[in-house]
Amino acid sequence: MEIVDLLNKLINSERSERELGNVAAAETFAAKAQELLFKHKLTMTDLDYAAEEADEPVVGEVFSAEELLDMPPKSSKDTWLGVLLNALYKSNFCKVIRNRGNNYTVVGRLSDRNAVSMLFVYLSKAAMEMSKQAANDRALDGSRRSFITSFKLGFASAIGDRLRVTTQELKAGAQEQGLMRIDQLEKKVSDKFRDMFPHATSGRSVSAKNYSGFSAGKAYGHAVGIGGGPRLTGRTS
Repeated sequence: MEIVDLLNKLINSERSERELGNVAAAETFAAKAQELLFKHKLTMTDLDYAAEEADEPVVGEVFSAEELLDMPPKSSKDTWLGVLLNALYKSNFCKVIRNRGNNYTVVGRLSDRNAVSMLFVYLSKAAMEMSKQAANDRALDGSRRSFITSFKLGFASAIGDRLRVTTQELKAGAQEQGLMRIDQLEKKVSDKFRDMFPHATSGRSVSAKNYSGFSAGKAYGHAVGIGGGPRLTGRTS
């Protein structure tokens, strides 16, 4: 079974368990997904790896984050989306760069790009849902918008922190052959990215305007899904 099919099966299982009220199963979704994607690379046979190289060359793909999330288009960028996308793609054998607005180019293999897109939608919906709920819980008025924006940025930052730690832990427990394969793939992606964007530079650091919102979002990002935490309902309205 293809890796994206396995991930889709995991997502469907999470939805079914959540509908049945099994909170524990829902909470472990993101942790299982990250481990699934990484260990797939580590345990591939030489034949599997050669077939993937032949069938899935490392290429660039342009996409709209707004279309993935069924959001209305706008000219300005949502910084938190870029932070979350960069964290997810970097942890899963891809590189991403923002073009303009909320449009991006991702460089990597097709199965890796598709898998990360699925994770991105899941986690983005969590951020959008919980930012509004947290604002409602605090009965905010004039600072509601800045709280929600900062919450989502804190959430994305926390996810990035946790994925970096998870990746380090998975690599530390991997066999040498698997690590060599990971290094080869990461080099191919980096080389292709440099060919496509020779003048690309690292993005500037971003700061939140509402410390309370940022802190609340970061706390939720550390709790949700990855390693256990509040379950998601999947609502985005």
